[in-house]
Amino acid sequence: MRVSAWITLGIASYLLFLIFNFPAQQAIGWVSASDIRPPVEFMGASGTVWSGGADRVVYRKIPLGKVKWHFRPANLLLGRLAYEIELTDAGQKITGVAKAGLAGGYRLEQVEGLLLANRIPQLIGQNQLNINGKVDLNDLSLDYEDGRLTSTEGRIRWLDASVASPINLQVGDLQADLSTDDTGSINAQIKDLKGTTRIKAEVSLKNDGNFQVDGTVKPGSQTDPGLNAALSAIARSKPDGSFQLKYSGRI
Repeated sequence: MRVSAWITLGIASYLLFLIFNFPAQQAIGWVSASDIRPPVEFMGASGTVWSGGADRVVYRKIPLGKVKWHFRPANLLLGRLAYEIELTDAGQKITGVAKAGLAGGYRLEQVEGLLLANRIPQLIGQNQLNINGKVDLNDLSLDYEDGRLTSTEGRIRWLDASVASPINLQVGDLQADLSTDDTGSINAQIKDLKGTTRIKAEVSLKNDGNFQVDGTVKPGSQTDPGLNAALSAIARSKPDGSFQLKYSGRI
């Protein structure tokens, strides 16, 4: 082999070494200083851009815990950066695949795990709510673009659900099946899983932020009295003891 060929091979090998060992901390610094401005911040990053982690990840100033990532190069063929991620915090663990389109937009898919319900109001900007319990995520996907959620699919179970404010009541276990229709509206079919209170409702969130709730709640003999009082104030009672709930608003 000629000397020039050895030199070319050596330079190529060195460049590959640099690429595959590029520090995650330096890459995050470059992205943070650019106009890309991703919706999350990483602190205490270690490892490389291909496989590494961060001691703390923050979304809109809300700490989410520790994160590990592993690059999935095959998605580059589809015009996306993709990483397998694992997010852990006290009492919480979530796994999934995070994708960023080269033309913009973000997507989470194959999301599985358990998170604490009291973190959700902060994440969706509804701090007036105070809820408790655990949320089980099952094959959840979310698309995020231009600062808003544009679509979602999957199943969510809210276990040992309770509300502390604006009213105080115990709910039980709930399940929501999520889908997005052709108009871009996000829909949830909600039902109870156990407990004496029977719940069946449909929730629709339009892409302009307006939402509507339409459902039926039938308290049982052991239902928290606070729920009956709350429903009497906002819903229409029916002869069978259930309440017809219709509510709309904006987030």
